[in-house]
Parts: sequence; C-alpha cells; structure tokens
Amino acid sequence: MVIAVASAASTVLSAQSQSVVDRTFASQLTAISSYRSASVHPLEDGNVIFDLSYYAGVGAYFDTQRLDATGALKPLWTNFLWKPGLGDGPGLLAVLDDDTYLMAAAPDRRRADGTGIAGFSLAVKPQEGGPATNYDLLNTGKILVVQGARLQRLNTNGSVDSSFNDSSAGFDSIDSVRVDSQQRLLVIGHDAEFRYRLIRLTPTGKLDPSFATITSDAPLGADLLSDGSLLVNRWNMDERISYYARYSPSGLKIEDWDLHRWSGEKRVAPDGHVYVWFDRLLYRLIGGSVSQLDPDYFAEADGRIIDASPSGSQLYLAGEFTHVDGWKTTNVARLDTTRRAAAAVPTISLGLSAVPKRLLAGSTVDIPGAVIGTGPFVFEWISLDGGQLPPNANTPALHFSSFTSANIGRYQLRVTGPSGTILSDIVDLRPKEEPHLANLSGRAEVGSGENVAIAGFIVESSTTWPSYQLLLRGVGPALQTYGVKNFLPDPQISLRDSTGRELLRNDDWTATPVVVSAIHDTNAFPYAAGSKDTVLTHSTATGTYTLVLQGAQMSATGVGLAEIYGVESATSAPAGELVNLSLRGRVGTGESTLIAGFIISDALGFNRKLKVLVRAIGPTLSRYGVGQPVLDPKLTVFDAAGVAIAGNDNWMEGDGIAETPAATQKTGAFALPENSKDAALVLELPPGAYTVQSTPATGAEGVGLIELYRLR
Repeated sequence: MVIAVASAASTVLSAQSQSVVDRTFASQLTAISSYRSASVHPLEDGNVIFDLSYYAGVGAYFDTQRLDATGALKPLWTNFLWKPGLGDGPGLLAVLDDDTYLMAAAPDRRRADGTGIAGFSLAVKPQEGGPATNYDLLNTGKILVVQGARLQRLNTNGSVDSSFNDSSAGFDSIDSVRVDSQQRLLVIGHDAEFRYRLIRLTPTGKLDPSFATITSDAPLGADLLSDGSLLVNRWNMDERISYYARYSPSGLKIEDWDLHRWSGEKRVAPDGHVYVWFDRLLYRLIGGSVSQLDPDYFAEADGRIIDASPSGSQLYLAGEFTHVDGWKTTNVARLDTTRRAAAAVPTISLGLSAVPKRLLAGSTVDIPGAVIGTGPFVFEWISLDGGQLPPNANTPALHFSSFTSANIGRYQLRVTGPSGTILSDIVDLRPKEEPHLANLSGRAEVGSGENVAIAGFIVESSTTWPSYQLLLRGVGPALQTYGVKNFLPDPQISLRDSTGRELLRNDDWTATPVVVSAIHDTNAFPYAAGSKDTVLTHSTATGTYTLVLQGAQMSATGVGLAEIYGVESATSAPAGELVNLSLRGRVGTGESTLIAGFIISDALGFNRKLKVLVRAIGPTLSRYGVGQPVLDPKLTVFDAAGVAIAGNDNWMEGDGIAETPAATQKTGAFALPENSKDAALVLELPPGAYTVQSTPATGAEGVGLIELYRLR
C-alpha cells in the first residue's frame, strides 16, 4: 500500500479500472474537427443519426450521416450536405422523437425511408440570417418551436396552433425549453443585459404563477429528474466552475453544490442517472445524491465531447474525437450504462487550493498531489490544451518554477497501476484576466456644431466589482509641449450616459488628491499648475458613455485631445475594462488629422495579443444625419515608435478583408455598404501603445469617425 498526504486542501476523485465503452460499436465517420455544433439521435430501429454544422472556407455547412447498430455508415435517402441560402440541398431541420425528419424543402416532414408525410406543411422555418430555430415533438403529437425570443406551437399538420399563448415575453433570446410530465414548459432565456431566468408556462403557454422564477447573472441549464425535481446548473464564467442545484417542482431550492469543474452540459437518462461532461471527460453522478461523482463510471475521449443522448441502457456521445478510452470510434461513441468497475482502485488527491487566484508571468506554481492505493504506479501529467509541461512531469505533484505564456492551459494527472489507469481532477492554469484596452484617446480639430470632438466608449464592469473608475481628460494648452501650435486654448469636457443625459462637466482642472492619484496610477502626462486643461474622475457601471470636448467659449477652435483611462491597481485584477472607442471629429491633414490612440495591456505579464477591429468612417455617416462627412477617408495604424504597421483605404480592398464582416457583426457595429469608401482593418496586436490616423485619401475635408472595438 502506498499512502502519501498532499500538503494542501485536496479534492479527491476515484475512477474505474474497466472501460464503459461498448466495443461492439465503432463509428466509421470521417473525422471533422472544426465544429460549430454536433448532436446524436439514436433511432428506435437501432440506427443512429449524427448531425453537425462546421466551418469550411468562408461558410458554415450542415451535414447529417446515418450509422447502423455497429457504427457502419448506412446510406441516407438523400444528400443532406447543404449550405444555407445556396439551395444545394433539402436541409435537415430536425430529427423528431418519432424518428421523422423536418426538412427545409417539401415534403416538409418525411419518414426514415424518405417518403413524405401527406397533409403536413411546416409553417415556421428558419430564415437566412435570422435567429436559430429548434423543434421538439410533444407527447400530444404537436411540435414546439423556439425561434430566437419567440415560442410557438404547431398543430399535427404543421400549422400554427392559435390556442397557444406565448407568455415568455421579456427574453432577448430563449436558450432552452424542457417539457415536464404534465406538458408544462420550463423555459430558460436571457435579456439584452444577459440576465438569465427560468420560468414555467402552462400547457397553453401562459405564465404559471405556482412556480417561483429562478434568476441568475450567469448562463443556466435545467433538466427534470425522475422524482419531478429540477437539476439546474449555473456556469460561473469567471471561476470556470459549474454550480449545481436541485429545486422542487414549484421552483424552491432544495440543495446546491459544485463539482470543482467546468461542465459543458448534462443529460438525464431514463434510468434516472445524470451524466455530465467536462471537455473530453464524461462522468455519472451517483443516483439519489446527484451531488457526487460516481467513482465507477467514467470515460475519456481524445477530443471535445459536445453532445450525449441516452437510449435504453446505452448512452451515445458525439464530439470532436476519434477514440474513447482507447477505442477507435470517430465522432460518435456508444457507452454501456450497466457496466461498473470490477476491482478496487486507488484515489488521486490534488491540492487544488494551491492554484493561484491571480496567475502572473514568472510566478512559481506548485500543486501538491498524492495517490492512495496499491502500486507500483506510473505518473504522467497530460496537457489538455497544448500547454508546455514542466521538466519533471512524472510525479504526483505539478511544479512550474517560472510560469510563462507557453504553460497556459489545463492539466490532468494520469496514474497507471495494477488495477488500470485513472485520471485526476483537471488543474486549470488559464488566467482569468485577458489582455484588454487600458487607455483610449482621440485628437481632433475642435470647433462648434458638427465639429465638436465626440468620443464614445463602452465600459464593462467585472462581476466582482459594481463599478470601474475612469480618468477622463480634455487637453488643450498642454499639447503645446508636444509641438501642437494651433491648440484649443480653453477646452471643456462633459460626460454623458447612453440617453444623452449629462453626468459631469469640467472646465478648468483642479489638483485634488483623487485626481493626482489617478494621473499617477495611469501614467498620464502631467498638467501645468493652473492650466486651462480639464479633468474628471468617475466610477462607472457597465454601459455606453460619451465624452464631448469643445471650447469653453463656444466659438473657440483648435486642436484638442480627449483621453479615457481605466484606473487600475498593479496588484489586483481590474474592476472592468474599456471595450470600444468611437471618435468623431474633423478629418483633414497636418494638425487637422483625426487621431485615436489606444493602449493594450496584459497586466499579468504574458505578452498576449489582443485582436481589434479598427474603422475610419466617412461617407456612411450621411446615413446618420451628418451633413458634411469626409468622402474618402483612409486609416493608418502606428506603433509606439511612430512606425506605420498597417493601413487601409477602402474596406473591401487589401489584405485581411475576409475577417471584417464577421468582426463587424460580432461587435454589433453598424454594417458598411458594399464598395463604400469607408476604411476598416482587423489586427492582432501585442501589448503596447498605438495610434490610428484618419486623413482624406482623396477629396475635401469633412466630418469623420474612427472606431476601435475589442474582439474576443
């Protein structure tokens, strides 16, 4: 017997010595690894439908394959491979629980042999570019449809059921729906601020007042247990941990717990067991308790597990794998839910409390570990994300003498002994803080009316702190020190919220202790005592804000600089970050050049890059009421040394244009017309200071807009 004690608080996991993979099934699919989504549907005839969507080239494709009970490919009655909007296939919309297919083209509902079902016409179909559409067959034979924020019910002939009254209003999007034994609907959705709710509707779609609404500031998932209670999981995005809770049928919490892991999904099988999976690993919760992992049920894939679907005493998995527990079965695997371990196995104990709460480059990371059981054992640390292992990765402990960006990732200890191989908990060494924008600024020729300088920006506060402190400055006379001759002699700034309401205003700055401290903490250049420059400090919540820079005397003109700094501590995580800057001003040449500056910071010291979308807008501003926009702006990006590192004139020309439309959609920026003279670039930049200049490529000066968006 080998017994060792970890030197820190430990989490213990046992794993079985016998694989639960059903080796009479070996999927013959061709491996595809760049999935958007994947699902598996066991059919009553023993066949399996594998449904996936994936990226290829510049588009998203959908594919469906059928496997027989051994995993061999079984020809379908039609070619399902299609790309939405191109009309090159019928398009599978859903496989219903009665093993019929809903299709994008007539006949709209088909049997497994491909023959159409007469009298059925699908009234609600997906729209290209519209929200996702999901279909579920109810016990009554009617079909439930979720389309974005809308919930509908269809009659057995596919027409809209007018007797169903959708009372799920208030959601910006519906995330999932579960149907209980009384045909009541458990609906999870979120609003525009990503606040999540779980409500219950009656079978006719009305809000059920007997159910207590469950709310969360993090994504929710819910499943029905065999006793009628609810198993609800909540994903903590900052801690990378899933928290579970069990609720009564009326929505009252019974118990809650966490499994110290990041869970992607879960499924409840007909036998009452709950299966959860974490990236490549699948576990079963102990029946009755549902708060502990079953030490005798476990499977490991060599790629991500995406979906699981129970069928009798079997559980099918789908994902980006080619092997499960060493058995070759591509993208689909079948597990036997009746199998259990045949022999006592050792346990692994890891001191997970030793994982640093704030992981810094160059720091020492020491995770103590031990194995309790009968050896001899072979220890092997596994890198799950390609992170570089330390030199001595063959002991129970995980030790990095100087942690670097190459080591970032998740790790797991594999222990092989006389009774088989077991795996430890996952050690997550991924920093919670990401590279971010620490400073935004804009320099412009400031006038009156349309020619005042306007800097719009978006703040995201962290979930830990309710507000983020900002240092806001409007610089005029201080620019003289930096060679600007035609500076704005007496600037004035005002901060406004998303409704246009003025929050704060400043004309001449005062060296208060708060202001002096903020200037010091942000490394902003100092002002001369008694100068006409301006400054504000303000603690902001998540939201959209505008900083307006103009002359204190409305007729005054000159070059001014608007600055926005996040005030951060060097010893703790930022309370928020800046995610967007838009600078509107006069676009000219020389001192009239419109200039935006930004600083990328990796406070943890890993020198990680940040991807940004940069745009210089001109002619498209006419659509938003600007009377004299610059007609042909070009943008140039410079590094801290003043070297031009990238540029663009027309957004549909030049390198990297393929990324621009997707980046625009992801950030929520307004779309640019095809072949417009606006400019745009997507860049991935290391930490440092950068400037973006907008000048007329051709034609006259005019009002322009520089936009900067953080991409993640």
